Amino acid sequence: MFDRDLTHPKIIIFHKVRSLVKEAPFWSAFGLWFDSTPILVRMNGQGVEEWRRFGEDMDDILFAFVARRRIESYGWQVPADDRALLAGLGAWNNDKEKGDESFESLLLMSYSAS
Repeated sequence: MFDRDLTHPKIIIFHKVRSLVKEAPFWSAFGLWFDSTPILVRMNGQGVEEWRRFGEDMDDILFAFVARRRIESYGWQVPADDRALLAGLGAWNNDKEKGDESFESLLLMSYSAS
């Protein structure tokens, strides 16, 4: 069995959203090639400890997460052209345009139902 924790480095990313419209294509392509997990922190408030996404209490939208390259992506052809890469070509071993919604999921996690 391939142990990804021992053979694949983890990338810790802190990201402050500045222009979601401009940043969305990057994150859509990033999610095709990398698995991401939000960093959670335990907050102690009035005797109750609860887990929260790091940065959700900050004034600006800040994301902290750990990313690892998808194991299957090592067999994919990485496009030489940035536009092709951002369009998702090569990911999942085909040349169709595509994207990933992982970053949008992280965005939605930051909003409470209050």
